[in-house]
Amino acid sequence: MGIRYIIIGLLFFINPNINIVDILPDCIGAAFILFGITKLADISGDLSDAKQSFKRLLVTELVKLALLVTVPIITDAEKTYFLIYVLVFGTLEAVFCIGGIGKLCDGLIYGASRYGGSAPFAGEGDVRTMTVVFFIAKLALTTLPELQYLQITEDGYEDGTFGISLANFQQLFIIANVLLVLVIGIAWFAMIRRYLKRCANDSEFIEGLERNYLEEVAPKTAMFMQRRVMLVFTLLTCAAVFMIDIYFDGELFHGLNILPDFVSAGLLIAALICMKKLLQTDKTALICSAAYGVCALPLWLITTYSAFVFGYTSIYRIQAAYNISLISIVLTVLASAACAMAFWYIGGMLIELVKAYATMEERADLQLEDKNSYIIEHFTKRIRVICSGVIFLGVLSIAERILVHLELFGFFWLINLAATAIWLYFFIKLLGDIRDRIEYSHLFEA
Repeated sequence: MGIRYIIIGLLFFINPNINIVDILPDCIGAAFILFGITKLADISGDLSDAKQSFKRLLVTELVKLALLVTVPIITDAEKTYFLIYVLVFGTLEAVFCIGGIGKLCDGLIYGASRYGGSAPFAGEGDVRTMTVVFFIAKLALTTLPELQYLQITEDGYEDGTFGISLANFQQLFIIANVLLVLVIGIAWFAMIRRYLKRCANDSEFIEGLERNYLEEVAPKTAMFMQRRVMLVFTLLTCAAVFMIDIYFDGELFHGLNILPDFVSAGLLIAALICMKKLLQTDKTALICSAAYGVCALPLWLITTYSAFVFGYTSIYRIQAAYNISLISIVLTVLASAACAMAFWYIGGMLIELVKAYATMEERADLQLEDKNSYIIEHFTKRIRVICSGVIFLGVLSIAERILVHLELFGFFWLINLAATAIWLYFFIKLLGDIRDRIEYSHLFEA
């Protein structure tokens, strides 16, 4: 029932965090846990709540991972943000992990009470207590080395008002953080692993859960289809969000894009792979999405490199900067073309999705042919118009690169940003309307 995947996922939480650097990314652990708890979540409300907690944790960890790109641009005077990062993300991690594991224990106990088995009752109180101790200790110990930044003034110097320099103790705090978190974490993991292994090896308990799943959950095919649609649409939405270019310092060639387009390409590929279980995936869409990523990755790398190496120097004063600017124009043209083609073919797949799942099943007592035709025609027009909008966005991106190369219209990035945001709104609304239509068409089947 996925308990072994949950154990693997929990392993990623025992390592200490140094600043916002996580050697074993917790997002991978959260993904393993979500994969393992998916079936269990359909059996118990508590396990469903646990799944939601780890979903929130996954989003939190992905945001934390994305913020690593901001580290190189933080000055000495701004390093208080490290303390804010640690406190905010550490607190969220503790809340979601403590709550999620607590609900996991509640759900396993409910399953044993209803379907048989005794393993979930043995040691669950100790698991809850140790979970609270570990994650609160991890938060406190991770925060400790960052307290030195409270003594940094706005001009980057250390404030000696209190007579004690916390910076002198930073190495000691880091060592204490690493050693204590590892010791407590290993003890916590050993305890929760034993508890979950007992549950997984309790044949009466597992057989009762599997029997209930097969009898009450597995027949709900419409529910699984709608979940798959939701997953695909979530990935497409995230891919569209990463198409927005937001730069530190505003200007295109001199800033760091915190929403890289190559991530958008990866998300498109993931969405297409997930769509395979709904309908036949268009290989051309996969090829175009891959080409989009292949062009977008070096584009992001060279623009980031130029931002740190050349700063605000005119590209006409340095030959290397001039050459990089020309290369960025070529890569932008290729990436924009690949992105537009990928969305065009994805649009075709969305139309097929509407035909397969958003129409009403024909019945002898109802004449639904005209209504189904209207639904298909309505969504086909919207999908084609909105997916064609990516071509316009690509033209804007190319124009922006050329204008930056010519050092003209420095404000043009705002026009591109506004256009992408408007397109994003209509794209998300389109996906929401298709999802609602599919849910309505299968209202009595889920």
